[in-house]
Amino acid sequence: MNKLTLVAAAATLILAGCAQQRHGVYGKGTDPAKPVVTIDGDMIKLDQEVLIFRPGERGTVTWSLPENGPFRFPENGIVIEGRLLDQVIRGNPPSVALDPSQKEIVDCALVKGGLQFTCNNRHTMPGNYKYTIRVRNGDRLLVRDPPAINM
Repeated sequence: MNKLTLVAAAATLILAGCAQQRHGVYGKGTDPAKPVVTIDGDMIKLDQEVLIFRPGERGTVTWSLPENGPFRFPENGIVIEGRLLDQVIRGNPPSVALDPSQKEIVDCALVKGGLQFTCNNRHTMPGNYKYTIRVRNGDRLLVRDPPAINM
């Protein structure tokens, strides 16, 4: 299997999972603008594995942690790493190229004493975006890199 076929297969699996997620796997009423972040052991969990924004869905996205928990978002709690490009970077393993100059998901800020983090999704064009979630409890830092999709 060549690298391009491998990337295409991975993209197909991601999109298939996205379609399934929007049709009830995570429950009715799941709002991509209000992802809930929980901690299970050493793992960050989301109520929606992929944030999918349909055409016309734009505005503030607010990630929330449980108010009674010990974890808080640090200053870099949500960082939009970039828009995924249709290019493969050679390496072992190969990776997908990112455009870090994206202007779609912007103005990220820490709010509510570290219990929430907000970004503005301008959603002026479709694309797949890699972002990083960081949460902290004292010296303990957990990190996760899920995707967000503007359809």
